[in-house]
Amino acid sequence: MPPLVMTEDDGKAFPIVILDDADQAGALGYHTVDPLGRAWGRAFMGPIMVNGGTLKDGAASLSVTLSHEALEVAADPYACFWSDATESRQVALEVCDPVEGDAYEIDGVSVSNFVTPRWFRGGPGPYDWMQKLEGPFAMTPGGYMIQRSSGDTGYIWGEQFPGWKRAMKSHAAARSTKRGATP
Repeated sequence: MPPLVMTEDDGKAFPIVILDDADQAGALGYHTVDPLGRAWGRAFMGPIMVNGGTLKDGAASLSVTLSHEALEVAADPYACFWSDATESRQVALEVCDPVEGDAYEIDGVSVSNFVTPRWFRGGPGPYDWMQKLEGPFAMTPGGYMIQRSSGDTGYIWGEQFPGWKRAMKSHAAARSTKRGATP
């Protein structure tokens, strides 16, 4: 299967590749930067299937992982942007993480829910595509956020965010690790 490619404004491409096995324990997918500074994404079929996933049906599918990574590499390719939530707290610009457990269908294929710009700025909603969130910086039960406050970077977990997924957030290539978050 050829890689899914997102394009930057200056014409550079963001490849997203599908691999059988994860190169980091427990990872389903992530986007990162190569040694030349080019952003790219990976999705791992083996871990998705081992954890009850499918190719294109439901929130645990390969199609949701691919769409999650495509949306996030387009929004913040280098995993370095933060949004001010309050005077003393910032939230990582990860557009799918707050609603990670939610998916919808396009022509019979499940894709990831995502937050809208209003989620980061406030004002009237919608705050996510599926209109599940009631306000800025909220998350659904299966979501999570990376936050930075008083020099510390860490997580806020939704009450239904799976424990097995929490463990994978500490691998070396994870966006959360690159941002300095500790599980």
